Amino acid sequence: ASMVKNRSGTTPLMAAANGACGRENNIRLVEALLAAGAKESAAERNKNGRTAADIAKARGALELSKRLRFLETEAAGKESFSRCKICKAKLRRRSKLEFVRDKVFRGEETNPLLVELFKGDGNSSTTIKSLSRPEFHRVNSCLALRKELSESMALISELKRLRSGCIIIQEEGNREMMDKQDVASSNATVSWKGWHIVDLCSGSSLTASLALHLLPGATITAVDMVDPGKLPHFEAAGFGQQSFRYLQSDIYDKALVGKLHERANEITHSGKITTVVFGMHCCGDLSFRAIEIFQEMKAKSIFLMPCCLPAKSGASESVEKAVYTTTNQTEQYQRWAKLLRQQVSDSGHERQIGCGSVETSLKEDMHVMSPRNALITGILNSNR
Repeated sequence: ASMVKNRSGTTPLMAAANGACGRENNIRLVEALLAAGAKESAAERNKNGRTAADIAKARGALELSKRLRFLETEAAGKESFSRCKICKAKLRRRSKLEFVRDKVFRGEETNPLLVELFKGDGNSSTTIKSLSRPEFHRVNSCLALRKELSESMALISELKRLRSGCIIIQEEGNREMMDKQDVASSNATVSWKGWHIVDLCSGSSLTASLALHLLPGATITAVDMVDPGKLPHFEAAGFGQQSFRYLQSDIYDKALVGKLHERANEITHSGKITTVVFGMHCCGDLSFRAIEIFQEMKAKSIFLMPCCLPAKSGASESVEKAVYTTTNQTEQYQRWAKLLRQQVSDSGHERQIGCGSVETSLKEDMHVMSPRNALITGILNSNR
């Protein structure tokens, strides 16, 4: 029991190190836990990456911290597994991606989005090898990895498909036509230099990690409130600031669009880049905000797969009328998706005169392993 963690990843020794029981009782509790074998958990880390010694030091218990640090070093030397050299998190002996890959090649995994990831082009083996490195252990710690891979791949696959069919064309005026062959087979020779992917509500940056490998040359900017320490170690993996940058920000922050424009200007001095907005499972009204950012950035396209609906209690009159006149949750989600599609379409009229209209589509991607699988796309047709 002295080794068991609670939901926040806290062991009994960490709780004792935090001093919750008062100074005198706390010392006795620590001694009792150590006598019961808790010293073996001294190297364990909570969800914030802190050990019991770190916690004791943070509250000013320096003598206790010193003692726990000695036990931490001792316990770490006896561990039968490896830890990340950067954040000290436990590493799996074999990445989850490799297990999924094996199932794909044995024919046990037939989901087309996952098959595209693992067998889509000649660089697939290199991609999986790279994503299985310790620097990407955050990717391989996803609890529902297959589901999340299918969600991320839905956006990336659709972007590749639309580009291969010349439906999305680069802003630089580079209109070289690609054969309308299968997008997966052509991906190996396609450069994405000059493309800027803005991944909103990026979470643990799984979509960004995949995009860096599957869209070679693209620049990725991920936006979320997640602690940067909980993301993959992009820079250590060789993806520097030019390739990937994380903006820890509320997407309602009025300064965000300005930061994204600054980011775009860093990519190219001319500012002529193709900006694509990704919004995977933005919750409630965050989908509306994603559309506003698409509009304010004058981005070329948006790919939106909404998650939960806005709360009925706080919904606007237009949302309540469009979505909540039925009690069927499936129909509510479908209505929500249609409303968002209309919002994307209307965003073209709200831009500056002469920018062009926004062509939209809405489809249910049955290959996404989630009932929230409505994919909305919007493509700006510029007037030149």
